[in-house]
Amino acid sequence: MDKSTIINQVIRRKGGFVNDPADPGGATKFGISLNWYKKINPSATVEDIHNLTPGDAFNLYDQHFYLPNHVDEIPDYLQEIYFDTCVNSGPRDAVRMLQRSLASIRADLKVDGILGPITKSLLTQYRPELRRVAAFKLLDYAESIQRNSGLEKFWFGWFNRTLEFV
Repeated sequence: MDKSTIINQVIRRKGGFVNDPADPGGATKFGISLNWYKKINPSATVEDIHNLTPGDAFNLYDQHFYLPNHVDEIPDYLQEIYFDTCVNSGPRDAVRMLQRSLASIRADLKVDGILGPITKSLLTQYRPELRRVAAFKLLDYAESIQRNSGLEKFWFGWFNRTLEFV
């Protein structure tokens, strides 16, 4: 799958404008949250999020998520779920998801959340099944809910989006 398709799938999956008080990210559109957006534009407001276009979201995802997280350096079949997890849970959790799926095959891998040469090599060598990786994505969501029960209202959406990968 190419970069454009991967980014556009996240934009589609994330949907339009939502301002749910239970969402720690604040107002969100196409998955771009106000809290995250303020890191690159400190004066950003809810209105700025509301006015985001799909093109704006695409450019933000490309510049701030796809390129810096080296999506194109992991096996093609894992790129979409990895990128989606970078966006939804953060890059460290996305790498941990991949590493945990590898560790379930090869127990001596250190799960440190760093996408280094060992992790990249093992992804190519062991090729964890997409269903296995998705299972660890769901496990990460469940653990997040255990730490913060207020996130449980998002569980069914996270579950459904994860099932789209398998």
